[in-house]
Amino acid sequence: GKFAFTAQAALGLLDNIGEYQLQGNLSLGLGKAGKFRASLLSQIRPPGLLFDQLYVSKRQIWDNDFAKPVENTLSATYALPLIGLEVTGRAHVVNNYLYFDQNARAAQTTAPLQVSQLLLFENLRFWKINFDNTFALQQANREDVFRLPKWFSKNSLYFSGKIFKKRMLLNAGIDFRIN
Repeated sequence: GKFAFTAQAALGLLDNIGEYQLQGNLSLGLGKAGKFRASLLSQIRPPGLLFDQLYVSKRQIWDNDFAKPVENTLSATYALPLIGLEVTGRAHVVNNYLYFDQNARAAQTTAPLQVSQLLLFENLRFWKINFDNTFALQQANREDVFRLPKWFSKNSLYFSGKIFKKRMLLNAGIDFRIN
């Protein structure tokens, strides 16, 4: 298809009042020039149970009343399947981010957390030999709260083919990752 747009929405009621999730996806087919995709996610969700309360052997470690995190993510992707290339840019903004501090205690930051990512995917195939690569650059504005490597790479070189009279698919190879 040349054009596709989907949207989903969820709204919390009763005990979940004030919670929501909005998601939209757009896809544009560009023919031989590839494909463009964009997505938006916005949500307010409750904190996980572990952030609220923790008991060890009937002893209360913490009982918190954190605000609900507010998350917004915008993503855009250009894909050129002809050469196995895909480039994605993402921006995440989270208010009331929940995390575990250096003392392993649940904590919440009131300052917005921003994460920017640029990802490059390249998948090459020669006969039954595959070479899949992922490279990423990323940055967070609060390194004391959210620790991310500035860049990372994940590479896989493997054989993919059917064996035993074409009854079993074998993928055998090596992975290499670096931060």
